[in-house]
Amino acid sequence: MQSEDYAIKSVDHKFFEPGHSYNVCDQDFGLIEKRKRRVDNIWIPDWWQDLVRQSSKKFSVVKMNKEEMKSLKKFRKVVTYRKKASDGNNVEWLKLRWMHFESGLPYIMSFKPTLSNDFPFRQVSFGKVGRPASLPNLGPLYTEPRALKAAKVKDLHSLLMFVPPVYHKFYNSIKAETSAHTDETEDIEDTDSEEPDEEFEENNETTEEAQTCR
Repeated sequence: MQSEDYAIKSVDHKFFEPGHSYNVCDQDFGLIEKRKRRVDNIWIPDWWQDLVRQSSKKFSVVKMNKEEMKSLKKFRKVVTYRKKASDGNNVEWLKLRWMHFESGLPYIMSFKPTLSNDFPFRQVSFGKVGRPASLPNLGPLYTEPRALKAAKVKDLHSLLMFVPPVYHKFYNSIKAETSAHTDETEDIEDTDSEEPDEEFEENNETTEEAQTCR
């Protein structure tokens, strides 16, 4: 939402109530599975794209490039994981049904345990004390094709006897890791002991006043 390339003002994540997990996209997966039963083999990833595209006229396949894969390393430096909401009560993550994010409040998540519009949102701030006003620009996650585990590449090569030779070039082009791979993911520290900052308190009061006006 923070990117100037998009005009998104807010994002809502809504989760099913237990026992009511049917989604309209389940039918789409069924169409893809039905199409797959008519195909004997899929040798390269591009064939999966073609299969999905051919499964329904309403499907649009967008192939992402490595430049569109963003690293969250800079993001993790300015946020923290908190177990308590702004009201001092615990955030019961497993009970959340609705998460709301706004571009003007980049570090704040509004949430509630129901999909009811009448139920008020609570808020939690993930911003560290002293963080910048806006989220940092995210750099690329990969600057070159990603390498796979050496054992995985070895297994793929051992199966080439079953793959038509015309597709061997793809599998031989897969790079294997040559040194210990460092996973970029890292734990986000829990700093519930931090005092709420003035910016968050001000935003929280504004939200409460808006809810009261409703």
